Amino acid sequence: MGIRETRTDAASLGPDAIPVLIRHVPDGRPKRAVLMVHGMRGSAPWLAGRLPLDECPQLLRVYVALPWLRDPGREKLREMGRDDPVRRIFAPVVRDGVRELGAVADAVLARGDVIGDGFGLYGFSIGGLVALLGALADPRATAVAVTGTVPNFGYLRAMLPAYDWAQPGLAGELAPLDALPRAGELAPRALLVQHGTADTDADPKYMRAFAEAARPSYAGQPERFRYELYEGVKHDLAEADTEAGRAELGRLRRDVAAWFAAHLAV
Repeated sequence: MGIRETRTDAASLGPDAIPVLIRHVPDGRPKRAVLMVHGMRGSAPWLAGRLPLDECPQLLRVYVALPWLRDPGREKLREMGRDDPVRRIFAPVVRDGVRELGAVADAVLARGDVIGDGFGLYGFSIGGLVALLGALADPRATAVAVTGTVPNFGYLRAMLPAYDWAQPGLAGELAPLDALPRAGELAPRALLVQHGTADTDADPKYMRAFAEAARPSYAGQPERFRYELYEGVKHDLAEADTEAGRAELGRLRRDVAAWFAAHLAV
């Protein structure tokens, strides 16, 4: 069967009918799967437009719509979060997002055109935290890449200075959603950590600390770990203001594609 053009199919996966977009080349050849997770202000179509990964026809790219961030969930989330944005917006999105990744992976790996018992995980912004926690929860995730993310909710302290971070029970609720203490547990999964230097939403310092915590676990397999900064690249993966920044954004996208191509070989 000859190679066809890449197509994007809308689907609902798992017992909870989780909405996804599946981007693939229907050429009859076996594929490896990558689950792609967007951020708080994005969506599955948004991420598919920013990172289509069309240079990887051997990959079945599954763009997952995060819970609470798909209509009509967004409006309900805004109402819930008026009194407590951390406990009722950020925490539910991440916690339920991690839970749903397992169901999506089950459905994707059961497809007849997907080979192997492992899959890749990509996450952007808060979706990166979902991807990191999802990989820690599921040994089938063998290759991970995250862009412009954070390892926990510590960055919200600067965004929400008036929030009561000392309220009873909060620390215990957020502890399972903190990937930083478990950074060393990601090995031997292939791990790519990316950040733009012009990211003003998620300060690169947070993932720098995460990368340095993860690095020692890859001492015997350095090819499976990479921490990379991209000069002039903004948080939203939009076109940069300079020619050099645009070139760096292109490099970022190519690096994601190359990472999964190398570590999810067919």
